[in-house]
Amino acid sequence: MDLILASLVVAAYASAWVLGWWRWQYSKTATDGLYATSDEVVPGHRLNVGFNGLVLIGLIAQSAFLIVTTQMDLAQSMFPSGWFVWGNLGAWLLVAGLVLQLNHRRMHVFGLFVLPVALVFFGLAYFAHRPGPDEQAATPMLWRWLHAGSLVVGSLAAVVAFSAGVLYMMQSNRLKQKRPSLGSAIPSLEKLQLLGERGLLFATLAVGLGWMSGILMNLVAQAGQPIVVWSHPVVWTASLLFGWLLAATAFGLLYEPARYGRKVAYLTIATGLFLAIELFVVWMTGHGVGGRVG
Repeated sequence: MDLILASLVVAAYASAWVLGWWRWQYSKTATDGLYATSDEVVPGHRLNVGFNGLVLIGLIAQSAFLIVTTQMDLAQSMFPSGWFVWGNLGAWLLVAGLVLQLNHRRMHVFGLFVLPVALVFFGLAYFAHRPGPDEQAATPMLWRWLHAGSLVVGSLAAVVAFSAGVLYMMQSNRLKQKRPSLGSAIPSLEKLQLLGERGLLFATLAVGLGWMSGILMNLVAQAGQPIVVWSHPVVWTASLLFGWLLAATAFGLLYEPARYGRKVAYLTIATGLFLAIELFVVWMTGHGVGGRVG
C-alpha cells in the first residue's frame, strides 16, 4: 500500500511540474485568456485546473502515505524518526504552501521550483534508513525535534528565497534588455524582492536555532561522548552555512542599498547553493539517521 501511495505522489508532483512548465512557456503568448501552441489552442483555465488538481492529488496522497507508514511503524513499536520524518515533512510543507497560493495565478510559477525540491525530499525520505528504538540518539526527543525541525523550516525558507531570487533575476534581465516583461506570469519585482528578504531572514533565524540546539545537544550528550564528533564535516559545513546566513542578513540590515535590486537576489541564490551543499553533506555522511556519528 505504501508503495502505491508513494508512486502516486511522485506521479502527481512530476505531472504537475510538467503541466506547470508547459503553462509557463506559453503564458508569454497568452491572448484573450488562451494559451496557443502551433497545433491547438488550449484554454488557459484548463491548464490551471489541471495543475491545481494534480498538486492537490499529490498532497492528499502524501498525507495518506504518512498516515499509513506511521501506523505500520507504530504497530511494530517503532516511532518514525530521522530522514524519513523530516524529508516527508519538508516535502509536505512545501507543497502545502503552494496549495495555499493556488488562487493567486502569479504565484503558480513557484511550483517550478517547489515541486522538484519536494520530490527530492520525498525520495530521500522514502529510501532513507529508518532507525529502530535502539538506534535513537541518546538525547531527549524534544531536543532532537527542535534541532531537526528548525533546520527543516530554515531549509524551506531558503528554498522560497532562492526561487524568488532566480525569478527576480529573470524578470530584471528581460527588462534590462528591453525585452517584453513576463507580465502576469510571475509576481512583480517588488513582491519577489520582499519574498527574498523575508525568506533569507526566516532561514537565518531557523537555521540559527537548529545550529545552536545541535551544539547544545553535543555538549550535554550522555556519557561525555558527543553525538557528532566536532571535526565531522556536517559540523563545520553547518557552521559555515549559518555564518553565511548571519553575514548576509546583517549586511542587508546594516547596509540599506543591499535591500534593493539585484543584490538581494544574489544573496538568496548563493544561500540556496550553500544549502544544497549542506544537505548533500548531511545525506552522504548519514547524519540524522540515529545513533552517534563519528
